[in-house]
Amino acid sequence: MLVTGTLLGVFQIYYLLAFGEPIGALNKPTSEGLMEKIYTLLLLLSVFILIISITRIKGGLYSSIVRKKMILSIIVISVILVLIIGEEISWGQRIFNWDSTGVFVEYNYQNETNVHNFFNPLMIYIYPTIGLGSFMVLFFIWLFPRKRENYFFNLFFPHPSLFFLVFIMASSSFLGGGGETFEQLFVIFVLLYSFRIFMCLRFPNIDLLSQET
Repeated sequence: MLVTGTLLGVFQIYYLLAFGEPIGALNKPTSEGLMEKIYTLLLLLSVFILIISITRIKGGLYSSIVRKKMILSIIVISVILVLIIGEEISWGQRIFNWDSTGVFVEYNYQNETNVHNFFNPLMIYIYPTIGLGSFMVLFFIWLFPRKRENYFFNLFFPHPSLFFLVFIMASSSFLGGGGETFEQLFVIFVLLYSFRIFMCLRFPNIDLLSQET
């Protein structure tokens, strides 16, 4: 994951520096285009991987309480990702091309049936806050690792091998203006994160779960 995440992160930053954010009709960064469709499908793939991961939770290895906590956690993460996907496709508007009405026409900056585009002017502050805040929290825990033998924590807490990807993702939140690069890096992070959970459950191995770099 270290090499894959880092290379994909560097590629996204190179793409941003070389071509900039996607530009829309109003000469502003926009999320339209083939890249958005690809990354939406990758998010959907991440949800599928997480759902499949539930079937890999073997009853003989975990107590009933731990199994329930693991299943519930995966379901919660999956639901959050589904909500993000819904926002990205404007809850189907970009697929079925229905017209926006009411508040979505008056107050939504892209006239789409989603929530996040109501706050477009604030995104230049929201993305850096989320990006830098997430990096600082993860970095602090990665930098001062205590000996953790809690399987549940090790399974769901992002692995230190994602350090460079998270750093690149946080850095990208200050670049551009539309936040598309940050969103695409986030999708890569989610895909690798979901795949690691699947691998840990498919092959219960202490090396996969170790928080040591």
